Amino acid sequence: MVGVGGGVPTKNVDIRLGDVVVSTPMGTSGGVVQYDYGKASQQGCFQRTGSLNKPHVSLLAALSQIRCDHMLQELPLGKIMSGVLRRHQKQFSPPGEDWLFLSAYEHQGGSGDCSLCDKNQLVSRESRMNGEPQIYYGLVASGNQVIKDAVTRDSIAEDIPVLCFEMEAAGLMDQL
Repeated sequence: MVGVGGGVPTKNVDIRLGDVVVSTPMGTSGGVVQYDYGKASQQGCFQRTGSLNKPHVSLLAALSQIRCDHMLQELPLGKIMSGVLRRHQKQFSPPGEDWLFLSAYEHQGGSGDCSLCDKNQLVSRESRMNGEPQIYYGLVASGNQVIKDAVTRDSIAEDIPVLCFEMEAAGLMDQL
């Protein structure tokens, strides 16, 4: 499945707009975690219940081969993704042009382009020299709501070490 998700940048993982996250089983998770399925307790804590299936063994074998080829640079995924971004540059910005604001900062203006936002609230990050999208492998959080609040995103990601949030995968995982 291919979809659009919102990355979870951390001190250890510099995910940017245009990067790719491939869901990969980790620990007891099948690669996709339905973060909003569970029960809320009286103390305000949320307990996730249940789990989603792991992908079929044939998909996991293909993923291992692609990941290996990518690591050995036999499959130039970054160059392929750069080509896609160039062909659709009106819809997508290259990862090097991504601005990351502090999680607690509330964006101004509502226009979506951050032209009115306080640039002093930007997180300092090294620029990417090649401008190619990076490929990350790990957990994907899936749920029934769009996460547009960075504080909420970071709070959930503290509990579950996910690389991005999206809205379709949880519904598919038990169907594959």
